[in-house]
Amino acid sequence: MNAISLVESIKSQLQKLRDDGQDDFMAEVSSFCEENDIGMLIMEEEFVDPKRPRKRTAITNSHHYKMDCFYTVLDMQL
Repeated sequence: MNAISLVESIKSQLQKLRDDGQDDFMAEVSSFCEENDIGMLIMEEEFVDPKRPRKRTAITNSHHYKMDCFYTVLDMQL
């Protein structure tokens, strides 16, 4: 029963992170990059696909990393 309770708790926390945690996560990433003098993409610029750098994607870096990375990883965990 304890293990099931822990799994349900973790699933709930991951779902909450998926629903409204991306902004907080990006703020932490930005802060970390600034503290450690690490360059960071401008999230409002157009995403450039490294496999096809000359083809326009019509999506922003923010959209790509939110939909294709952040949500994908959380969905795999859920």
